[in-house]
Amino acid sequence: MGGTNFSAAYDLPGASGAGNRARFGAETSLEVADGVTLGLRGSLTHDVTSGSGLAALGASARFTSPGNVATTGADVSVRDGALKLVTRAGVSVRVDERLTLGADGVAEVGVSGGARLSLGAAYRDGRWNALASLHAALGSFSPQPEVTAAASTEYHEAALAVRGDLALRERPADPGARAAQFGLGATWWATDTYGLGAALRVLTLPTLGDTRVALGLEAGARVLPGVRATLGFNLLGYEDGLGDVPTRHGAYLRLDVGLDERAWENVPAR
Repeated sequence: MGGTNFSAAYDLPGASGAGNRARFGAETSLEVADGVTLGLRGSLTHDVTSGSGLAALGASARFTSPGNVATTGADVSVRDGALKLVTRAGVSVRVDERLTLGADGVAEVGVSGGARLSLGAAYRDGRWNALASLHAALGSFSPQPEVTAAASTEYHEAALAVRGDLALRERPADPGARAAQFGLGATWWATDTYGLGAALRVLTLPTLGDTRVALGLEAGARVLPGVRATLGFNLLGYEDGLGDVPTRHGAYLRLDVGLDERAWENVPAR
């Protein structure tokens, strides 16, 4: 209905007793000025089995200009008489054709309080790509206060790609969880579509004096412009690696996506 969407759903009861819930929602958006959009949303959830319910109401604003986006919003919800408020804000700035910076934060007040802050940067210049991020979380967003950082870079030629990455973790209340993970990998593209590679990762826990190693062999394929599928097998591995990189012993499947406005330039029209 115009810029307004309505939804209704019912979760059937499962064998475990979960489900048997009815949900109703509505959301609307309105462009109040050039590059400024306001949004409102609300929802009701009723648990038929227990008789409990959840009511939520939220508002948001989005500001856009060439290369830049900023958002802010808040959600208020009530469940069984308990009030919760969640506020969020984010910004993305395109500094130039090569560098983009971003930041976002979320804070929660109510039955469980917490906050999360994230900073990020992306750089692309010809054969070089790089990403960097910093995250801090506490309260309801992390079992204990935690700061993590990560950086990765890739250099690629027509038939060769070399990657390096670094991840760090610090928990002030748990010095034993302090960790650093280093990674290095390379892929040789035998053809425009298929390639072979290897990846090495080293995790160190300096407080515990522990070092672990993961070594894997990989076979990759370019399945779409900017999209690579990689099947690998770690000959050596370890549990509880940092980030989402595969470090466990055994087989893994990874999908790398790096799309931009130039990714489809060489795709023939049909």
